[in-house]
Amino acid sequence: MSSIISLRTIRRLQKYAPLLSRCHSSLSPQHTDYAYLTEDNIVKSTIQLDHPVEDLFTFFSKKFQEFGDEVAMIDENTGKSTSYLDLIANGKRLSSFFEQKGYQMGDRLAIHTPNCLEYSFATMGALASGLTLNTVNSAYTNFELKNLLNSSTPRALVTSSAQLEQARRCIDGTNTDLLICVDDVACNDSGVFNLSDILNNGDENFNKDLSKLDLNKETAFLLYSSGTTGLPKGVMISHHAFSSNIIQLTGALEGMLPKKTLCFLPIYHIYGLNYIMMLHLYNRSQLHVVPGFDPVQFLSLIQEKKIERISIVPPVAVFLLNHPLVDQYDLSSLRSITVGAAPIDEIAINQFNTKFPNVILQQGYGMTETNITHSQCIYPQLQKAGSCGTVLPDVMCKVISLDNGEALGPNEQGEVCTGGNQLMTGYYNNEEATRNTIDEEGWVHSGDLGYYDDDLNFFIIDRLKELIKYKGLQVAPAELEDLLLGHAQITDACVIGVPCDRTGELPRAYIVKRPDSTLTTKDVEDYVADKLSDHKKLRGGVEFIEQLPKSAAGKLLRRVLKDQFLNSTK
Repeated sequence: MSSIISLRTIRRLQKYAPLLSRCHSSLSPQHTDYAYLTEDNIVKSTIQLDHPVEDLFTFFSKKFQEFGDEVAMIDENTGKSTSYLDLIANGKRLSSFFEQKGYQMGDRLAIHTPNCLEYSFATMGALASGLTLNTVNSAYTNFELKNLLNSSTPRALVTSSAQLEQARRCIDGTNTDLLICVDDVACNDSGVFNLSDILNNGDENFNKDLSKLDLNKETAFLLYSSGTTGLPKGVMISHHAFSSNIIQLTGALEGMLPKKTLCFLPIYHIYGLNYIMMLHLYNRSQLHVVPGFDPVQFLSLIQEKKIERISIVPPVAVFLLNHPLVDQYDLSSLRSITVGAAPIDEIAINQFNTKFPNVILQQGYGMTETNITHSQCIYPQLQKAGSCGTVLPDVMCKVISLDNGEALGPNEQGEVCTGGNQLMTGYYNNEEATRNTIDEEGWVHSGDLGYYDDDLNFFIIDRLKELIKYKGLQVAPAELEDLLLGHAQITDACVIGVPCDRTGELPRAYIVKRPDSTLTTKDVEDYVADKLSDHKKLRGGVEFIEQLPKSAAGKLLRRVLKDQFLNSTK
């Protein structure tokens, strides 16, 4: 019998909270029926769940078998769809192909496509083979893609016809010697295969022996994140960590997951891969997938398909609030909206609740390194504006002093740290970065400044790690600075994020030129635009200065530049 305590049961027992509190000998006065605070100032969930120890292909296949021939996913751009049973069968077919090619468990399969139906096939195929799926930003330039392929060294790359030529150029000189194209295009090159041909010729009865996988250590997914500092790093997520988070989210969202949801946020991101695609498939929510956010398509699909739940980022919330196009569509099917990737302010929340009174707006919190860890859906009755909610089932969280590292009590600001089964195992081939992020006790240090209140709701104030969030997408200042310092006419550079109502933040560069330089601000903007993805462009502007502010130890003082900018715009 399962030992899962459902949230429905917990909520029924609300009136017995004083009695429940006696079950925890280490409780402080802060206690709710969903979380409690220990004597050493660690916030823990009261809800305990079963976490099956099994590989992810088995984990998902068991659920998909229950749902049978029901439509699991629809690609709204192509009209193609797949059933739950087809997801299993296609995973096995693709696995038989990799077996024929001599792939070994632990080898990496990269996928570099926009959102599409075939993303789910590649995911199940990698899991069925014991391969690591390395998700890649589909907007990467040649420069970025080449760097990633040299870092993660995948044996094969899944791509689309639109990106096939880019893929061919970028795999040259790397470990990647096989391309799989998701579109039905003629492939005369011996190193290029059509995914449809592979699936048509694959063996749906093939079963790879995955019993030797170390589920706590073997990497199921490798996602590149800017981490808490520095250049993009490969975040290793094990089979057990990913399944644990799916179980945690399922427990938290019991009774709230929809029959239909829309996926327009990028699946290569942890938000899209975990929270949107795999969580909803696991919970029998039909997924309608599109490559990205197109306002008319977005609104039309909600109206025509009767979408009940969407997961968005703050710029889309602003669009729903302010764009006149929204009023031309019937969005009455919507029941709940989750906002992630960046905070949404209290004013916008109040406006949203007024405009959409029948829609529950919920915020959450997490990072690639920890998966999703906090949500307002745990206890909607107590959700507070500006809060990301409390800890998910089986998640632990603390806020530590920036001075001495001690765990702080309620309403004290410090760095947010997270524990639990859902954490990454570390950064790929980067032990130093892993040690700097995961401490000796196993806590992941987020680099985020925050606090929790007396009701154990968490609030994220600012990013100590100084990442810039443009439309919910991460931009690492260090990556831009590294590129800028490679310019022959630049001697020093600093990049900060400046506020923008529409996008969250914009990257802005401060440049120290060489004395004889003829460099213009447009030259700098074009230099970055030619090398990096669209969301990393210097939309916040470029300013030339004589000297960058630095500490005695030589560390850039970004806050000084940010304060100067904010004061100049008052």
